[in-house]
Amino acid sequence: VDYIPEKFPKGNWKIIAFEKNGEKEYGPYKIRTDAWRWVEVWELVENKKKRLEWRIKKDSTGNIIKAKDSGLLIHGGGWSQSSLDNQKGSNKYTDTTLGCIRISNLDVLLIVKVLQEYLNDKGSISLEVK
Repeated sequence: VDYIPEKFPKGNWKIIAFEKNGEKEYGPYKIRTDAWRWVEVWELVENKKKRLEWRIKKDSTGNIIKAKDSGLLIHGGGWSQSSLDNQKGSNKYTDTTLGCIRISNLDVLLIVKVLQEYLNDKGSISLEVK
C-alpha cells in the first residue's frame, strides 16, 4: 500500500534473522526484526481539475484506513553512494529508508559475526528501540 514512511517504531522487538544480501541498497546482510506499526493508507485520485493528487484513504463511513507495516530491518547499504567495497563501512548510512534502521556495513558485519551463534541457539535477540 502507499503510505508516508515513519521512523522505526519505539519499543521492545526481536531480531529474528540475519539474511545474506548482495544489494547495494541494503548492504551485506539484512537484520530482520519482528517490528511493525500501523500506517495511514494514501491513494492517488483525480481532483475536480482532472489532476492527480494524493490523499489519505478513508472507508465509506469516513474513517481513515490503516495498514500494518512490517518487514522492518536493520541494514547497511545506501542508495546515493556506490562503492565496490561497501563491506568496509564506506556506505552512506545517512541515506533515508522506508522506516528501517540504517547503519554502517561494517557494523552490520560485526553484529552478524558476534551474534550469529547466539541467534542460532536462542532463535531471537531482544532489541529495544528508544
